[in-house]
Amino acid sequence: MPNLSRRKFLYTGAAAVVGAAVLGADGFVESNHPHLVEIEIPLARLPESFDGFRLVQLSDFHYEDHYSAVPIRQSIAIVNSLRPDLTVLTGDFVTVPLFDRALSVREVVASCEPCASILSGIAGPNYAILGNHDAASYPGRIIHALNQVKIPVLRNQSVPVERGRDRIWLAGIDDLLRGVDLQLSGHSHGGQIWIPGIGAPWLPPMARRYPRGLNKIGNLTLYTNIGIGTIRAPIRINCRPEVTLITLRARKS
Repeated sequence: MPNLSRRKFLYTGAAAVVGAAVLGADGFVESNHPHLVEIEIPLARLPESFDGFRLVQLSDFHYEDHYSAVPIRQSIAIVNSLRPDLTVLTGDFVTVPLFDRALSVREVVASCEPCASILSGIAGPNYAILGNHDAASYPGRIIHALNQVKIPVLRNQSVPVERGRDRIWLAGIDDLLRGVDLQLSGHSHGGQIWIPGIGAPWLPPMARRYPRGLNKIGNLTLYTNIGIGTIRAPIRINCRPEVTLITLRARKS
């Protein structure tokens, strides 16, 4: 997938919007309308007691008052209606400025506090990890903001999740790790524009092979959430913000 410049990305987005209007595709431009994706994932090593364990993934918030606050709040309302066993937040709470160099990183990172405040509305147990934008700014401040609202951040750490005498491990790892059963990722945004039969005209580096959905890589199950917020342009076309409900299943021997 070629790496498009911001201008080309915006041109592509405009062309897709025009095409959607011509085709009369209702709801094609949908950055403020998150939707629920429900999947079941069987895991060979999952204890029987965890069969039916329900976890929600939210990702790529890129908090900004005017654009992402609304879909974040709507996504939280969906999460709370589901009452999952666990919610995981897979990073990019802020956006590092890519084009407006006059905007200081410190000003951008200040957005982590209102983002954390909104995310504090998630009911039930939850954990967070940092994304690449978070790590490239002031990660300590972002971790502090999340911890202040009782959202633990896993950074090269793991925590046990227990049911009766059984236990699984939830880990937040900065680098690739072998031997895990399930990896939950974000980063791609699904390209923000998704053209049926073609795919995304633009995808960020490191997100082009598995841009969305469920993939099996050897013994690893990978799920890529297309996120809630946006970067470069505040639009989503045929690529609605996503709340993922994952039900784990113990694979019968």
